[in-house]
Amino acid sequence: MTDRVRRLVVVGRDIPLWLSAIGLQSALGRADLEVRVVELPSYLQPTDALAAVPSIVALHRTLGISDAVLPRLCGAVPMVGQRFANWSGGAPPFVLGFDTEPPGDGDIPFAQYWAKGRLEGLRVPLEDFSLGSVAARQGRVPGLSDETSGPLNAGFGYHLEAGPYAAVLHRFGQQAGIPSTFTNGVTVEREGDRIVAVVTAEGERIEGDLFIDASGPDAVLSSPQHDDFEDWSRWLPCDRILTASAAQLPNPPAYSQVSAFAQGGSACIRSLGEPGSWPLSRPRISTNGALPNSCRR
Repeated sequence: MTDRVRRLVVVGRDIPLWLSAIGLQSALGRADLEVRVVELPSYLQPTDALAAVPSIVALHRTLGISDAVLPRLCGAVPMVGQRFANWSGGAPPFVLGFDTEPPGDGDIPFAQYWAKGRLEGLRVPLEDFSLGSVAARQGRVPGLSDETSGPLNAGFGYHLEAGPYAAVLHRFGQQAGIPSTFTNGVTVEREGDRIVAVVTAEGERIEGDLFIDASGPDAVLSSPQHDDFEDWSRWLPCDRILTASAAQLPNPPAYSQVSAFAQGGSACIRSLGEPGSWPLSRPRISTNGALPNSCRR
């Protein structure tokens, strides 16, 4: 290993792998840093979908990825917020809008005025003062070119089909000149606590000065060191993830919905995939629990 990091190897799969590699190449490529990818088999399923917050728009701009291609290539749908249901006992669902907080007075934030108003009888929910929440409930999405002269601003993120989005990032990484090697698995070579190389299942040895693990829960670079792994499963009853598609809603909203249930929770995410699809991304249920009625299709 040299004193300076010149060879950076990213090992992983799917979206985390390529976002990491492209981001590092974009930020550090001019510093004489070679970024290389070791790609593992995908874990994505056809019904997997993502709800990405507005910062993804800025991320795409930084990386040079055009958002204009996302609806066509990966079913991207703009969203202005997220609706949460059953998270506060008997309280009604609420929409968390992607916007700036209404102006307060000096150093006192608006939310404190609203809380004081509630104590004095105000019956207007906080989300009604949110431009993003109101826009989401009405199915309206602010445009990137909108010039907002007032004190309120709203942004949008995207609902994305995970598989096609990963493919877009893969192609973009290749166009950026990031070399990649596909393999069914890797073994790790160490000198003490330091990783010096990974060896693919096909026998190729790839050296590097710095290794980044983007393999998700598998943690392929670090798991051999975790001999003292502590099992917390008895405190984590939601131990399964299911994905499914459902019939399209007649008037699909401009938000995703995250619902809590006694057995776990579900996230409903709209996409522009196959006509009539409404991917239910990652409903979580416990071992002994039944799938919530709202997730039955």
